[in-house]
Amino acid sequence: MDEAIGKQVDLHRNASLEKSGPRDILDLALNDPEYGKQATTSEIIDQMKTFWFAGNDTTSSVLCWVFVYLHRNPPALATLRKEIADVFGTKDVANQIIENPKLLNQLDYTLAVIRETLRLEPPAQMIRTTHEPYHVTTRSGNSYVIDKGTAILINSYQMARTENIWGKDALEFKPERFLAGNIPIAFMPFSKRPRDCIGTNLAYLEVQLRVVSRLILDADYSCFDDSKVSFHTGGGSLSGN
Repeated sequence: MDEAIGKQVDLHRNASLEKSGPRDILDLALNDPEYGKQATTSEIIDQMKTFWFAGNDTTSSVLCWVFVYLHRNPPALATLRKEIADVFGTKDVANQIIENPKLLNQLDYTLAVIRETLRLEPPAQMIRTTHEPYHVTTRSGNSYVIDKGTAILINSYQMARTENIWGKDALEFKPERFLAGNIPIAFMPFSKRPRDCIGTNLAYLEVQLRVVSRLILDADYSCFDDSKVSFHTGGGSLSGN
């Protein structure tokens, strides 16, 4: 895989100065004035794998859950459709976005729906490894020393269901909780700086563009009967009749 991507990096490096017309993400990375010129081929390869693999799978997972939760919550779907109709109307939505991408910034409720979905169904878990012994003191006052080389899993799924962070309605799908502008530190589907996900803004943009589609504007949809399906959150498996 690295060898194949590396060949494309070399081809794009040699052709980038002469290339005209549309450019792909590799062209943009290589021609970035602050990054492209100094980045090694190995670094570019790692970044491309991040965009292609980490971006595609997680975004598709979020989209699936967005439609599941909207199906289960008709008032939220109605509010979302109204917002999209107020901003774009019902015609030439794609051309409007191309001509004025900043229109997406007016979709506050749409973004809240995406964030609430990410809160309840984070598409990935964060793992960190200690490079030296690390001392931790919990809120209850207990102290622990985590040995060097220990892998630490941050349980985003459980944090999203903690009532003392999100309130008594922590298990409910309520996009309105993200409209006030106060996002708890426990909301971390993309981790936190300085090690936050490089594709955060791209992920939000991709999901927004998919949600603002003809499916939402003028088509109804329904989900399968989830009473016949077993979800296994630990193993990521799915089974049904």
